[in-house]
Amino acid sequence: IKRSKMGNKNRNKHYKGIGLICISPDQGYKPGAVPWGRKLQFKIRNKIQHRDETLIKALLARSGLVRPGGARIGEYVDQGKKYISPHLHGEAILTVGTSLSEIKERSCGIIAIGPFGCMPNRLSEAVLGVVMDKENLPFLAIETDGAPFSQLVEAQLETFCLGVKRLHRTRCSDKEKPLDSP
Repeated sequence: IKRSKMGNKNRNKHYKGIGLICISPDQGYKPGAVPWGRKLQFKIRNKIQHRDETLIKALLARSGLVRPGGARIGEYVDQGKKYISPHLHGEAILTVGTSLSEIKERSCGIIAIGPFGCMPNRLSEAVLGVVMDKENLPFLAIETDGAPFSQLVEAQLETFCLGVKRLHRTRCSDKEKPLDSP
């Protein structure tokens, strides 16, 4: 949203006409800007979505592919802030933190798929590329515009899968060894 008075001239009228409420840095938040009916509608929708998400996660948790409960955002931010400042807005810190948490606990490889030209995706791709390479962990970054993957990307996916299988075999064989064996 532009800060200039000329650019803001009819902004609020336009946005109100399409059902949006505009709050910009130059005008600040005004009490009563969001009608109580909209607030109630938001709260009800939020409760229903939370209930449905909890129910779906509980059902999918039986498969072992999904954990019950919510995301551990604090833990992910703690992992990510070693590499990205928490003051940087966007999802890059969560992408990095989640990837680093999951590769330690549950995953044998990370694929970061993002929209073509997305700066937070590129930032997390750069950080994860260095960290995963240093730790010799499988990592693949893919930018997509929605078109089918090229032969090059298909080949990269096959190579990635071979690395994942190798790491999985290594981790499984390590778990089968007695703790006191070398």
